[in-house]
Amino acid sequence: MIPLFLLIAPGWFPIGIFLAGLAFVAARTYARCEPLVDSSTVRIRAYPDFAAAVCGVRQ
Repeated sequence: MIPLFLLIAPGWFPIGIFLAGLAFVAARTYARCEPLVDSSTVRIRAYPDFAAAVCGVRQ
C-alpha cells in the first residue's frame, strides 16, 4: 500500500509554482513616490482604495 504522503506530494509542486507566480505579480505592484520637493510634504500615487484606507487611518 502506498503511503498517503506519496499520493499528496506530487501536487505540492504545481501549487507551489502557482503561489510563487501570485507572489511575483503582487511584488511588482507598488505605490509610486515622487521626488521630495520640501521637507514637510511627500506625494505618493497609489490605487484609490489604498489611498482611501490611508486617509481613513490618519483621521
